[in-house]
Amino acid sequence: MRIEVLSRTGRFDIEFEVPDDITEWTSAATAAGISGRPEVGAAVCVVGEVEGVGDGDDTVVEVGLGSGVLLVDVPAGRPDLSEGDLISFRISEIRLHPYFL
Repeated sequence: MRIEVLSRTGRFDIEFEVPDDITEWTSAATAAGISGRPEVGAAVCVVGEVEGVGDGDDTVVEVGLGSGVLLVDVPAGRPDLSEGDLISFRISEIRLHPYFL
């Protein structure tokens, strides 16, 4: 997933990376988004719509958040997910990678 940011130094994009595998999730009934406390080690809750599920050995699941897509690895239970499912999961970290286009 990437977003565009305007700062004093100019415009740049930020790519979001989830470094850990997603091993547990629940069905969600709320709107897509990311929430959490800005503390080291605090869990971040992600709610999004499944937009794509990998085939065969591909463990990547595409989770839609607003106008972006977050790619996450779901090695176990991936067949239980279907396009259009609204899911919620917690992660301990999101890495941000700013870059200029």
